[in-house]
Amino acid sequence: IVALEAAASSSAILITKECDFSELALASAGIEVNANETEVGEGIRLALSSKIDLKKLGNNAKKFVLKNYDWNIIAHKFINIFSK
Repeated sequence: IVALEAAASSSAILITKECDFSELALASAGIEVNANETEVGEGIRLALSSKIDLKKLGNNAKKFVLKNYDWNIIAHKFINIFSK
C-alpha cells in the first residue's frame, strides 16, 4: 500500500523484489532490487545519480496507479468478476 501511495503522489519508488510488485518496475515507475543492504544501497546510489530521471519515474508511477488502481477501474474489475 505504501508503494501505491507514493506512486499516486508522483514519487519514484525503490522497492525490493520481495515486495512482489514488479509491475512498478516494468512500468518504468521505479527501481527494483533484491532485499539486501548492498543492492538497496546500489538502488539508492542509482536514484541519486544523474543516470536516472526521477521526475519521469514519478510521472510513470502516477500514470500506473491511475491506469490500474483508480477506484472506478477497481469497481469495474469487481463487477466483471461477480457478473460471471
